[in-house]
Amino acid sequence: KKEFFIHGDDFEYCCRISSIGNIVLNPNSVILHKDHQKAGMETRVVMGRSSVRVPLDKLWLRYYGLRNLIWLRRRECGPRTALRFILKRVIATAMGVLLYDDHKVIRLRFWFHAFVDGWCGIFDNAKPKRLTNIPARVGR
Repeated sequence: KKEFFIHGDDFEYCCRISSIGNIVLNPNSVILHKDHQKAGMETRVVMGRSSVRVPLDKLWLRYYGLRNLIWLRRRECGPRTALRFILKRVIATAMGVLLYDDHKVIRLRFWFHAFVDGWCGIFDNAKPKRLTNIPARVGR
């Protein structure tokens, strides 16, 4: 599904292939990504609990993974099962943002759009960068 852009496209491809025949998994294969996924991540501690967080300028990459996962869950498992999964993720995501992150309103809005876009099948791949664009402060 070319609209996926990144994250989950390989899984979606395997789902489609497996519907017409068997696929083989090679557990010894290695994928080398151009950019290390954990690069730039920050660990924040609140009340003795730590959480690895994504800096706001890297958050746009996470949108695709969540949007595509929700879309796949709904397609492969049905709306009822997907909705249970989403509700758990919404609660966990909101709690993480409220406890650990800066720019809470921007982040909550960002994740809300990722959830809704996945559910509705909206594949606007320019949207994540727009959602995390912080307007310049007056008087800087």
